[in-house]
Amino acid sequence: MNKSYDDIQRYLSELKSALQGQPAGMVQDALYDVENHLLEALANEDNADIAALINEFGTPQELAAQYIQLEQDSLRFLNGVPS
Repeated sequence: MNKSYDDIQRYLSELKSALQGQPAGMVQDALYDVENHLLEALANEDNADIAALINEFGTPQELAAQYIQLEQDSLRFLNGVPS
């Protein structure tokens, strides 16, 4: 394993902890989305800096809050509840 992969896995672990208590499907989607984005960025950018890429996402807690808000907004929309 390389340092970039280890950094991604550490970030995903922290994100998973920040999403604790949320629906399992939402947690899995978030982890999958973030991991794919980071791996794709590493593969497509010459001299990609994983720390900079992770920093663009914000802290795992900030990202978790965004996913939680998106999930809540989606449920309100699907249930016809005004925002």
